Amino acid sequence: MSSKAEAWEQGGGSDPYLSCVTPVGEVLKATNGEKMSGNEQGLSHGRSHACGPLDGMLPAGNKIMAHPPKVRMAPRLVDTTLRDGEQAPGVAFSREEKLRLVQALIAAGVPEIEAGIPVMGKTERQTLRAMAATADPCCRLISWGRMHPADLAAIQALPIRFANLSVPVSDLQIEKKLQRSRGWVLETVRRFVREAIDLGLEVAVGGEDSSRADLDFVLRVAETAQAAGASRYRFADTLGILDPFSTFRSIRKLRRAVDLDLEIHAHDDLGMATANSLAAYRAGATHISVTVNGLGERAGNAPLEEVVAALRYGSQIDCGVPSASLPPLSALVAQISGRPIPQAKSIVGSTVFTHESGIHVDGLLKDPRNYQAFDPKELGRSHELVLGKHSGPRAIQWGYQRLGIDLSLSEAEALRQPIADFVTEWKRSPQRSELLQLLSAATTRTACTPSVGEGPREMQARRPSGPRPASCPASIEPVQAGAPAGSCAAPLARGAFSHRSPN
Repeated sequence: MSSKAEAWEQGGGSDPYLSCVTPVGEVLKATNGEKMSGNEQGLSHGRSHACGPLDGMLPAGNKIMAHPPKVRMAPRLVDTTLRDGEQAPGVAFSREEKLRLVQALIAAGVPEIEAGIPVMGKTERQTLRAMAATADPCCRLISWGRMHPADLAAIQALPIRFANLSVPVSDLQIEKKLQRSRGWVLETVRRFVREAIDLGLEVAVGGEDSSRADLDFVLRVAETAQAAGASRYRFADTLGILDPFSTFRSIRKLRRAVDLDLEIHAHDDLGMATANSLAAYRAGATHISVTVNGLGERAGNAPLEEVVAALRYGSQIDCGVPSASLPPLSALVAQISGRPIPQAKSIVGSTVFTHESGIHVDGLLKDPRNYQAFDPKELGRSHELVLGKHSGPRAIQWGYQRLGIDLSLSEAEALRQPIADFVTEWKRSPQRSELLQLLSAATTRTACTPSVGEGPREMQARRPSGPRPASCPASIEPVQAGAPAGSCAAPLARGAFSHRSPN
């Protein structure tokens, strides 16, 4: 068993519900108030710039306990939006856009960025040099290339001193794409890792198509990479075929066999890239490859925003990327990639904190925690309530009160069907002016048709002033789409609310 695997096992790593950990004695310093350096904080991964603070880990008196508690170390994120993200069909970043993005990633605290492919040409290399000239020392830039002389020469000519050298490891790609053998792959790994190290580079070996490869052969590749001097093995689920269970088994076997850092590179073809990345981390992976918005080939990669949020809110693990930085990053990548963010995209979609269902709205108005996985304020967002087919009378009351109109429960109940009919026809929630028209129409219908209980006098006392419709309208035309903010088309509710709101 490798030394890293021993540390992992001692820290509870054999339990599939615990993360890759390092014993406290390996990362804490028995000093009296002396702070650890970045290099010392990063010992768990064998690198500097640890991802996440160690505050609160020192016991009283700053002395190491005889039996230290298990400490969960955060994974290091490797953002590959500039490399794998740009390989999405139709996506091409300009030099200026790449520089904007790399600075945004650095400002957000992303510890590693796979910046590009030097062998692509002179323009790419010039951009990579510009990135290196402006990069923060706390962020590591990485060049990507094949195990080919031209790729290595292009990488070596740049000031970026970490290289991810990729080689196929599945029998299918070895035989059908490369028309080579397993023996050739092992010798190629041995040769190019040594050559890269001789050129002053630190090397990660990228095992393309690892998820479809024979796992015993993957172990041989990783062992060969380690013996040649590589510091990391990237386990690539190139076609996104894994599930969390198979991911855990594969990474756990690798973790027990080698002392290399292990990186999971998950694709989302089956919709499990984030789940597979978390499973790999719990099995012993030290690094997680991500892209902003999941941008990437085919169905994309593990989204940065999902991995950060899942670790923070699901496992209470801080990767050092603030939640508030996620929406601006997402918006930037959506802009420069030409790929709009889906409304319901987890974490960053425009409607992920929007509520319509009567049961949910009632619970939120009483206490937001009833239907809140985490506080949207951490993302610079807030809950937003809209009226629709599933709105109950209390939600309708609250909605109209936002317009300065007080309705009784019976009046709100009378508006449920007109609101539901509007949404069914127009496939969206009614906006401010449309809600006023619906109320006016309901008042008019009440005036045209005698009602039981509260009559038109009560409703007319509350309806907005203005000319009374000449007849009972059969339908309500929607407000023109795309009306400017602040117009009659402004959404019903924007901004924070509290449980003290009317219910």
